[in-house]
Amino acid sequence: MRIDPRHATQRPWIALGGAAICFHAGSLVSTDPASLGHLVAGTGLAVLGGGLTGLWARRVGRRTHAGTGLGLWGLVLVVAGLVFVPAGADVARFVGGERTVLWTVSLLAAVTSLYLGFREYGAAHHTLGTESVVEGDL
Repeated sequence: MRIDPRHATQRPWIALGGAAICFHAGSLVSTDPASLGHLVAGTGLAVLGGGLTGLWARRVGRRTHAGTGLGLWGLVLVVAGLVFVPAGADVARFVGGERTVLWTVSLLAAVTSLYLGFREYGAAHHTLGTESVVEGDL
């Protein structure tokens, strides 16, 4: 599958929305652990969601990436609170069940943070020491 780079750079949020849809569909499909086909399909959708999140991560800046990751983790806390509050369960049933919504948001937040970690690790310049640093001339 090849995505035209022109479309990806113009609308990077479509990739993140597609990832959320893949994660949610994967969590809906793989609710029956006894069925191998459902488990494989759910895993495939989760992998596709991870790839779409990676596409999004390459198209946005660091500040946007970090802010989105932080916002997604805040959303995880809100959704988890709704799952464990009896009144929130009525809202979550509308979109496929409270557990699948929690899995969707959690996977999206985790993969976004993972890509942010890789991005920051790749951007760090590791210098073990030059003569000026060793001698104290900063």
